[in-house]
This record gives sequence, C-alpha cells and structure tokens, in this order.
Amino acid sequence: MFWGGAFGMLLGVILVLFSHQPVFSIAGMFVIGFLGTFLMVTIQSSLSDLHGIHRATAITEANVVGSLGAGLAPLCLGGLVTLGMSWRSVLFVPIAIVVLLALFYWKVPVPEAQSYGQPRSVTGPVRLPAAFWLYWLAMVMGVGVEWGISFWGSGYLINVVGLERANAATLMSLFFLAAVIGRLIGSHLTQRFAVERLLLPTLLVALTGFLLFWLGPLVELHMVGLFVVGLGICNLFPFTFSASANRIPQYADLASARAALGGGIAIFVAPLILGRIADMLDLKRAYSVILILFVLVGIFIVLAAQATRKMDAVASTEPVELSESSVEFSDSK
Repeated sequence: MFWGGAFGMLLGVILVLFSHQPVFSIAGMFVIGFLGTFLMVTIQSSLSDLHGIHRATAITEANVVGSLGAGLAPLCLGGLVTLGMSWRSVLFVPIAIVVLLALFYWKVPVPEAQSYGQPRSVTGPVRLPAAFWLYWLAMVMGVGVEWGISFWGSGYLINVVGLERANAATLMSLFFLAAVIGRLIGSHLTQRFAVERLLLPTLLVALTGFLLFWLGPLVELHMVGLFVVGLGICNLFPFTFSASANRIPQYADLASARAALGGGIAIFVAPLILGRIADMLDLKRAYSVILILFVLVGIFIVLAAQATRKMDAVASTEPVELSESSVEFSDSK
C-alpha cells in the first residue's frame, strides 16, 4: 500500500509533467489525489503502530513535515520559474524524493499492527465505538474550519478587509507559518499531556484567533487573528485523529482510512459551501459557518470525552482472561 501509493503518485506526476493535453493533465491530477490517499493512510497507521501510546507526537511531527512541504512547494516553483524553467519542472522534486526514498528505505519493514491486549478481528465488519465516531466528527469539522479559512482567507482580506491582492496573498503566509510553529509546539505538548486533554485548549486558541480575524476592527487585529488561528487550528487534525485512534489502537489502519475519508469530505465540501453562501450573501456573513463548525467541534469533543469515560468504565469491569502463555509465565516467575 505504501509503495503502491508512492509510485502511483509518480505515475500521475509524470502524466502532468509530460502531457500538455487537458484530458491527460486532469487524469494525472486525479491519479495523484487517488493514490496519494493510500500513501497518507499507510503513513498515519504505520506511525500509530510503531509509536503506540506516543502516536499523537509522531502524527503531529509528521504534520510538521507536511506543513513544511506545503510551504516549500511554492518557493521551489518560484525559484525554478525565475531560472527560466517551466512551472511543470517543479514536479521533478517529488519524483527525486520518492526515488531516493526507494533507494535507501525499500527494505525497511512496515510495522505490524499492535494488539494492546485486545483481539483483532479478522472476519466480518469491525464495530467501532461511539467515542471513536465522536472524535472523528470533531476531526471532520476541524478540517472544514482549517480549509475554509485557508481557501478563502486571502479573498476575505481582499473583499472584506480591503487589502491589495498582492498584500493579501503575502499575509496568508502568516497562517501557514503559524501552522508549522503550532505543530512544533503541539508535538512537545503531547509528550507531557494526554492528547485528549489538549483538544479543548487548542480549540480555544483557534477560536480566539478566528474571532479576531473575522471581526477585528483593525488590519493589525486581522493579522494577529490570522496567525493565532493558524497556531491553534493546525493541531486539530493530528490531535483528534490521535484521540480517535486511541479508542481502537489495534485498528490503526482502519482509523487512518476513516480519517482520510472524513478529511477528504471536509476539504471538498467546506470551501464550496462557504463560496456558495458568499455568492448569496457576502463573504463576511458566510464566515459565520466557520463559527458554527467551531461550536460543533467543541460539542463533539465533550461528547467524545464522556463516551470515552463510559467505555473505560465498562472495560474496567470486564473479567480479564489469562492466556496460556501468561499463566506459564506467572508459574515460572
């Protein structure tokens, strides 16, 4: 799955790189998105299996690298165009990265799924607990917030705040810079606190920043708000995903696949809903949808915490069955 996703993405990249016919270029984009999801799912599940209870730190650090990659891509593109090359030449960068990864890490094994004392069913559908789905819903709402702000942020600065187009595009870099800084901070916090305890403070930081960005009377407050909301919102996905995966640690691959599905839906739908409402009303009032999503994130986090406590209470009352190997170990000791 991992290498299939990686080399499948390269197939899409090659289509875009060497084809100048729209039908092949669009097909290449589809292949990149389709098989790139395989890569994301296997990365998240493998990190969860490898690091166990420390998955939140690993997932957050992986998202730091992802943010850096997203920020470096336009810089590479601009640099290559400045050197007189085509914009398509930037696609040689991911090709080189995947080829180098394959050369040096092809034989590195993917970690086995951990049981954590809980049997992993191999037949029939898996029944996921309510706590998982509540954290999953919080994650979907959070991704909708993140992409709603990042997709329409520059438009908001232009049409509502009144900035010039070039200045608005430049200021949006504050949001992506804050995402890198916020995830670096988040990775350190997850080493000291349970990720479930970090969710509401993270949400509060993001909500405060959003209100400043949305309703600030001064340009300076809009800038501060954009940075603060980036600091907070960047950690909602890795934190809520880790919290959901903690509910089913023996099914990290399933948790990762569900996260990719929910995140993809949010990325696809949220900006379109905001744009449609902005067409009917205006962008400032359309951004009230973001506030609703923030409220939903908080509600689902609280409900998930309650469901987790019930889940733990039930688990603590269930009798523990000793396996044959554990009895032998006890006797020998």
